[in-house]
Amino acid sequence: MADAKLFEPIHKRRPFEQIADEIKTLILDGTLNPGDKLPSEPEIASQFHVGRQTIRDAMRILEQSGFISIELGAKGGPLVKDTILHRISGLFIDALKMRRSSVEEFNVARTELENIVFRHALANADRSDIEALAENVRKTKDKLAKKEAAWDENVEFHRLLAKASKNYLFVIVMEAVCAIQADFIIGTPKESTIDRVRVTAEEHQKILDAMTAGTREEAMRLFDEHLVEVPAKYFRLFGKKTGQGRGNVELEPTKRGR
Repeated sequence: MADAKLFEPIHKRRPFEQIADEIKTLILDGTLNPGDKLPSEPEIASQFHVGRQTIRDAMRILEQSGFISIELGAKGGPLVKDTILHRISGLFIDALKMRRSSVEEFNVARTELENIVFRHALANADRSDIEALAENVRKTKDKLAKKEAAWDENVEFHRLLAKASKNYLFVIVMEAVCAIQADFIIGTPKESTIDRVRVTAEEHQKILDAMTAGTREEAMRLFDEHLVEVPAKYFRLFGKKTGQGRGNVELEPTKRGR
């Protein structure tokens, strides 16, 4: 062990990494905000006294991290844009694929998490949260009236509940859960889509009515009934592997998902 080489010499960080960190710091401390346009590449390069390729590399890191987007066109360029939640969701899905998690694991974790989030939403939702949920239900019904499947709106209802919890960590985790739900939606047979969305929208309306009326126990009961397990056959994300996670419970097959 004494002869083994445990450590490598310390090297200075590459300039583009340092530049990316400096710009990231300006975004995190509020000096730069979402929607702000960064200076042009030549201008940034001039201020940092580096070449334009170094700036391009720094911009690529920031874009991949979810801090900026590179807009195209004559008036394009780097724009501060928060896509971090989207990046986290993608990493979350990749992690589940790598671990080959089961549908049962997802259903158990999702149900437990959403019930916790909903309890906090009941306790902390303010008037603006209730209005946002009501607007979401209205949009869903409008789409259904036009015979359009409002899947996005149905999933957004649960994002809004996470926001109403006033706990940003719940928002982050629920964003990942909703990303998995989106994979479920892609695999749902088209012929059953509108009927499923209509039932879900009715359940959302009842949950919202109970929240508005302040009947906590009724709202919890309705929400618990709403969280049925997503049928395994609709999941492309998990493939055919089911029931191989630790601590799984037996789940009865269901006819519909959220």
